Amino acid sequence: MSYLGWRQYLHYRSPYRLDIPWGWKDPRNTFTLPLWLELFPSARVIHIHRDSPDVARSLLRRQQQILGRRAERYRWLRSLGWLLPKPRQFTDTVRCTSLAEGIRLSLEYVQEAQTHTSKLGQQALTLRYEDLLLDPVTQLRQVADFCVLPTNERKLSEAAQLVDRNRLDHSISRLLTISGPN
Repeated sequence: MSYLGWRQYLHYRSPYRLDIPWGWKDPRNTFTLPLWLELFPSARVIHIHRDSPDVARSLLRRQQQILGRRAERYRWLRSLGWLLPKPRQFTDTVRCTSLAEGIRLSLEYVQEAQTHTSKLGQQALTLRYEDLLLDPVTQLRQVADFCVLPTNERKLSEAAQLVDRNRLDHSISRLLTISGPN
């Protein structure tokens, strides 16, 4: 129900009954993919590969924001602590609190994803995250073709407008500046 929403849940009751294209994004699928493929053996898998240092910086920023919010909440509720249940956790994972660990974590995910995609062959598509940000129309067209989804240039252009190009890290900008045009 949390995936489908109330309206579609009442209509379909299960993802198995959906008569529309559907999917989901969750990095944890990298390690749980064999289980999902047992449930949905004809699923098409899209692996979006992002530069590991950029992933690590993103994880570190997010973790710092989470810790900041939790610390602020703790300071705000400290006087009521005796009334409130003890928090289950203060941080999601210590692996996201340093760049080195974030890079190692990212590389583990990339290695696992590459293992799966090589076994899946034509059932998997790998894209670079930076390419999606730099040229969303071309990348979205490739995804639509891979998933056998009907589309047109207007729909692709509308979808490309939703891509946040501000997420393109400065490191890729430097890389493009250094490499120059082909």
